[in-house]
Amino acid sequence: MRSNRVLAASAVLTAAFLAPLAVGAGSAAALAPAAVPAPCANGVVTGSFTAAWPEYEDVGAPVVLGRTGPESALVFTNDDARDVQGIVVDFMVESIHFNVDTPLDVEYKLPGSSTWKAVDPATWTAEAASGSMRFVIPDTFTVPGRSTTELGLRISAKTMAFPGMAGYHFWWGAGPEKFLDNDTDTWVDRPSPWHSAEPGQTAGTCTDFGGSGLGHITVFETEPTPTPSPVEPTPTPTPTVTVTATATATPTVTATATATRTTVQAAPAPELAETGGGGGALPLALGGGAVIVVGAGILFALRRRGGDHS
Repeated sequence: MRSNRVLAASAVLTAAFLAPLAVGAGSAAALAPAAVPAPCANGVVTGSFTAAWPEYEDVGAPVVLGRTGPESALVFTNDDARDVQGIVVDFMVESIHFNVDTPLDVEYKLPGSSTWKAVDPATWTAEAASGSMRFVIPDTFTVPGRSTTELGLRISAKTMAFPGMAGYHFWWGAGPEKFLDNDTDTWVDRPSPWHSAEPGQTAGTCTDFGGSGLGHITVFETEPTPTPSPVEPTPTPTPTVTVTATATATPTVTATATATRTTVQAAPAPELAETGGGGGALPLALGGGAVIVVGAGILFALRRRGGDHS
């Protein structure tokens, strides 16, 4: 009987002791900060960042076998206020004539540097499925916010895999290997998989910065003969018509004297000369003026057209 009372009392004391602890634990849970969503949990947005290779987007300067190639540049434009760090540039080289199995000589110059560095040909890797080769610029760099930065490039060839002429396509991509977390402005690893953010979504998103393109490079065994530029035809001046008026004869008056009286007789007026300014002279003069005006208009049009093509 006594033992039962002891056990009951012990249970009451235990409950009384644990009750404040339970209340405190509940308060701590209530005060704990809400869980922060994982980076990029709400998707990825595209940054205001572009890249271009203007010298080779169409048909660039020719590369002559055995000579140092012409200088060019990948141009990066960052319209975001934040710096874009750790940019990696990756190339895949292919040809429409043959499988690419001989690396070209690639040199690069980092932004703000005057030193050209070579890409080790041993680092090129073959893509057996496509017959192409791939290489990466070994250094990374930063494009500051609201600025434009250039990466110098120089392509040369010491060997010729195809006689006479060889055309190459340089597919390229450039950008950081990480995403920028928009909540913390820190660079985070790319989640796998990831998805695009809904329009207007900002919280819990990341920004992807990057650009890509295609360059065209042609290697020649010898210096190619330049194609002469077309010559614009020289306009032929339009002849002008000049109308000259011929002066007409002036009539004369003859006076005859007698002893008793004086008679003055006027000689009849002679006819105007056929070459003079008769009734048909005015239309001819107007016609000549019209020819002059039309000729001037043609010359003006030719000069204007010539100016448009210059």
